[in-house]
Amino acid sequence: MPNLRKKIVAFATAVTLVAWLVPAAPVAAVTADELRAQIEALQQQLAELQAQLTALEGEEEAVAGECLCTFTRNLYPGMTGDDVKCLQQYLNSAGFKLADSGPGSPGNETTYFGSLTRAAVKAWQDANGVEYGEYWGYFGPKSRAKYDEICAAAPGEEEEEEEEEEEEEEEEEIGEGLTVALAEDTPVASVLLGNQIRAPLLKVVFTNGDEEDGKVTEIKVKRIGISKDGTLDALYLLDEDGNRIGDENVFIDGEATFKDTAGLFTVPAGGKKAIIVAGDVASDQSGYTIGASVVDVKGTFTALNATFPISGNLMSIATDLETTVKYDSDSKSEQTSEVQAGKTDVIVWKGTLTPDAKVKVSSLAFKGIGNITPSDLKNYRVYLAGSQVGSAVEMGSNYLVKVDVSDNPVTLTSGAKELKVIADVVSGTGRNVYFEFYPDETVITDAELGVGIALTGGDADWETIEISGASAQLTVAADSPVSVATTTDALVAKYTLEVFGERAKFTKFVATSSDAALSSVEIYVNGAKVGTKNTVGDGTEIEASPVFYVDAGSSVTIEVKADTTSYASSTINLSLQVEGESKTTASVVAGPTEVVLDVTPAEFTAAFANAPDSFLAIAGEEAWVAKYKFTAKGSEATLKTLKFDDPLADISGLTVKFGTSSYPAVFEDGQWVVKDIDFTVPAGKTKIGDVYLTFRPVSSGTDGLNASTTLAKMSYSQAGKDYEDEEVNESSNLVYVYQAIPEVTALTTGTTASLNKGVPTTITLYKWQVKAVGGGINATSATTTIALEKAGASATTTLTNFKVYKDEVDITDKLNISTTTIGADVTSTTIVITASSTNLDILEIATAGDSITLELKADVKGEDDASYVKAYLTEDYTWNDGLKDVTDKGSLVKGLPTKPYQNTVIK
Repeated sequence: MPNLRKKIVAFATAVTLVAWLVPAAPVAAVTADELRAQIEALQQQLAELQAQLTALEGEEEAVAGECLCTFTRNLYPGMTGDDVKCLQQYLNSAGFKLADSGPGSPGNETTYFGSLTRAAVKAWQDANGVEYGEYWGYFGPKSRAKYDEICAAAPGEEEEEEEEEEEEEEEEEIGEGLTVALAEDTPVASVLLGNQIRAPLLKVVFTNGDEEDGKVTEIKVKRIGISKDGTLDALYLLDEDGNRIGDENVFIDGEATFKDTAGLFTVPAGGKKAIIVAGDVASDQSGYTIGASVVDVKGTFTALNATFPISGNLMSIATDLETTVKYDSDSKSEQTSEVQAGKTDVIVWKGTLTPDAKVKVSSLAFKGIGNITPSDLKNYRVYLAGSQVGSAVEMGSNYLVKVDVSDNPVTLTSGAKELKVIADVVSGTGRNVYFEFYPDETVITDAELGVGIALTGGDADWETIEISGASAQLTVAADSPVSVATTTDALVAKYTLEVFGERAKFTKFVATSSDAALSSVEIYVNGAKVGTKNTVGDGTEIEASPVFYVDAGSSVTIEVKADTTSYASSTINLSLQVEGESKTTASVVAGPTEVVLDVTPAEFTAAFANAPDSFLAIAGEEAWVAKYKFTAKGSEATLKTLKFDDPLADISGLTVKFGTSSYPAVFEDGQWVVKDIDFTVPAGKTKIGDVYLTFRPVSSGTDGLNASTTLAKMSYSQAGKDYEDEEVNESSNLVYVYQAIPEVTALTTGTTASLNKGVPTTITLYKWQVKAVGGGINATSATTTIALEKAGASATTTLTNFKVYKDEVDITDKLNISTTTIGADVTSTTIVITASSTNLDILEIATAGDSITLELKADVKGEDDASYVKAYLTEDYTWNDGLKDVTDKGSLVKGLPTKPYQNTVIK
């Protein structure tokens, strides 16, 4: 049914145009009777089509568009949202367009309900009988109800599926061979202008039902309408991208035959191809009508399925198009310019494009003429009025260079504009080419009328380019090294060798090491070694054995390796030249090209990393005792063996860990030896090795011994050499091993709330927890020392009545406290707390993992504003691990020393 409507519109337009043209002055060779006969035929066909349309669809009560919206709210001017956009889309599809172009037009709907939306809603309401009173353009409950009613009556999904199935069945009905039919989007009847080019007349679809590709070899086109052979200056076939197919043609006795025994075009097996019949309208053709019909097709198919003639719509011809565009080159093709292969950004055509009115450029085309191959020149770029048109393109097999910007045409104003084409010459030694502007594939339209403009020219040709002999270029690769270690087989340079013009054979290198001679130099081409080892000094020649070839437009990677272990300078300045020949060029030379890189002596070191600090360890457990750092300079190093002096403590094992990998040691000849490590440290990197000791259970003879690890020697390989038992002698901090140790946690830190001035207040000076780790600890002779500090305007704060609580129980009477009163004149002192002689176990923690909480309190009275009292545990912390008193390791107890706890006194 849509196709039927299109035909009715087309015929109605044609009838109107012909009727409009009848009163005009008669054109020679066209009589009034002929015009009347043509009009009567068109009117009769229009009446028949209208009758068919009425019978098929009847009267439509409402206009329905695409029912894709769900409205959940009323819509009115000023609102925004996706439902507003959907409403606009529905109105546009239902025939109530908001605008022909710009915001709101089909494809440019917005989310804003403005005046355009309101007007379209009103028109829709009027057409569908929606009562709105004074609130016209308000899409409220009545409008939403009408929308739902219309959409409910529209064809549903099942009907659409049935239609799709019918269409598929129709497609499946296409038999074997070639089917030729009129395209649904064949050009509608319209008005053409004299001098218009590429005027589309007819679109035909060719469908191949065979199992193999087929070629259309002949298409016969007949002229229809009131016209003559000369009404069109030229006739041609276009594909859907606007490219010409075959040569142009003209009507002779009303017919034109496009023929090519090799095939005008190919239709793939099971596929389709659409072809447009277009023509250039001659001048002074006003009053004629013109159209085209396909009357015969031939090709390499098993059968032909078509009903001829296949006719397009009639086009009327009005006045002549006045806009012109002129092209002209800057030089003649007789001039010659020699260009060496490999040169980039070569101008291959230069001239002007001069429109006399505003135009739009959709494509520009140039053709190469000469004996080059399409791949000899690459990367064509077209510049118009100083700006590049589209992207870079390549030459087609038909030697055409075409830039298509039909999706985003370039607008030109009147006046001369420079037109230039540049390209890169890749190959083609001994060949030549010149380019000409190619108007047949250049599409320029009038910016206002939108019709094709014929191009007129001065000179289309530009100068001839002669491509000279082969050339080569040697450049330093982006990943060529900038520094090298003192090592064997070191990569010292990396190059890219590129050849242009023609294939070249390379036979020799010339290398120079300016600061000092490089030994054991080897050259590799794409990973394969070329030649033997050499010592390179000034201008050393190295024969390429075997010789190697590089094709035109291709490149190879050249690597230079050398032994730098004895290099006498801290910097390598190496230049390389590559020499060879080609078929037409006796000497092809690339370079010399220099690289400069630093020489870094290879070195591998090990050192104690100052961690951990000295600490208390538990006998019978494994402990992390040292962190060593291993650094490779100049070249990567692989660690093989580590040797540690025997620690003083009684240990049962030593392990080194690199990340998650563990390497246990064995005890040999008085040392702990870690073998078969095979751990690699990259050049310029540092890796960490952690050392763990396993302590045997302690005895009374070893309790309290200190332990340390001393990395005495290491073996490794670096820069092609093996190093055995290299001296290190790096020692860790001391670790003290006991049967059991305390762990202290401060429970009072920071600052308390303020106290009242002059009022004695019992406060907590310090509170802490002691936990036994590894075994029981006791305080038979233990000493706890708490430091006190006072401050204020005159330090008059006093402390009396000291008390100690264990797990919130007052045990003061079971202890000895070194002082009971601190006077106002004392600014700092210490309080020593020990168990009394009759309560030696009062501070004992008998079981590992258990803990006690201790708290020191006193009565404090402050007489000065902002005075305070601070308290904290000191390093003079003594305990007994069951075997001995530990009197000098308090600073290593975990939790000591702690931050002071401050009590503040204000008024």
